[in-house]
Amino acid sequence: MVKHWLIRTITAGVLLMALHTSTGAQTPASSDLGTRLRERYDVVALQQGVALVPRDSASSVRMIQVVDGVVNVDGETLTGQQLRDRLGSDADLVLQVSYLS
Repeated sequence: MVKHWLIRTITAGVLLMALHTSTGAQTPASSDLGTRLRERYDVVALQQGVALVPRDSASSVRMIQVVDGVVNVDGETLTGQQLRDRLGSDADLVLQVSYLS
């Protein structure tokens, strides 16, 4: 149990480092993903994943959580199609985050 928690915490930290670092040994894809995320969302580390809070105050979404590859929008677990219906063009961006290890 503690081992799983530690692995998830380290994974979230690595994700945040990839998202917040603009130089270094990043791949262009991870750098681009981080840049696009920061343009649209505030990124918050969770113990077992990451939360994305829309920067647009007029957004109909309050928070997106990605934990263990599962995406929750405002507390509701959504399928890929439901995510596309709810987030529109941002769905692909969020889905990319869900595939990060």
